[in-house]
Amino acid sequence: ALQEAMMSVLWCSAKGDVIDDWCRCDSNAFGTDGLPTCAPLPQPMLKLSHSYEPSSSLVIIEWNHAEPPIGVRIVDYLISQEKVTERTDHSK
Repeated sequence: ALQEAMMSVLWCSAKGDVIDDWCRCDSNAFGTDGLPTCAPLPQPMLKLSHSYEPSSSLVIIEWNHAEPPIGVRIVDYLISQEKVTERTDHSK
């Protein structure tokens, strides 16, 4: 149990459980945009390409994207929750 708690703190910001190589986020670990906040996705980095020489009319930019050791896989989450009450018509 201590190892699971430490893994949750290290990889899931203590807002989820580590399962294999991904975080199962708690239901309250989603932002207003619907994206998970328990293991935020890394921002891509743009940099000048080392493969091509820039010219006066051309600049090549590379998009580097590295997967984190433990990522997020959204499997299920609560979209909305509402209380349903039975409505009866008493006018008849």
